Amino acid sequence: ELDAPLGSPGRAGIDAYGVGVDANVWVAGNVRLSGEAFHGRGLGIFSGQIIQAGAVSNGRAHGINSNGGWGEFHVEAPADVTSRWKNLSANAGYGIEQNRDQDLLVGMRERNQTFLVNGQYKLYPNVTLALEYRHVRTDFFRQDAADNSLNWANFSVLYTF
Repeated sequence: ELDAPLGSPGRAGIDAYGVGVDANVWVAGNVRLSGEAFHGRGLGIFSGQIIQAGAVSNGRAHGINSNGGWGEFHVEAPADVTSRWKNLSANAGYGIEQNRDQDLLVGMRERNQTFLVNGQYKLYPNVTLALEYRHVRTDFFRQDAADNSLNWANFSVLYTF
């Protein structure tokens, strides 16, 4: 639901639906391709993290139609590797969410894109070290000067119990 326009009581509902197709395929013993494609209306934070479910125009709330998806390439050491490299894995991926222009108001987020690479090393059975780099680009509807991007890197220590 969206907040109703000023002067109206309560909240206004919007129509929402979504369809998606997911895949997770091992193409070799140590290589996996995975991904998702989706289409829908009023999805909000569904996959591409654009976080816009709807808009209010002419006093009416309506859902924003969007398409998108993501794909990831995963590789890890083959099962027969016995050296220290057997604990290493890496991923590379791309994701996009594109909102339909006719549903947007000037200044709303039109498109989000993310590119990422990461690696993980299992130091001990319950301790994993991970390093990731991500580039995110956001385009705004009819406000090219507002388009922006960010580069993000992080290092993590994962402990499982």
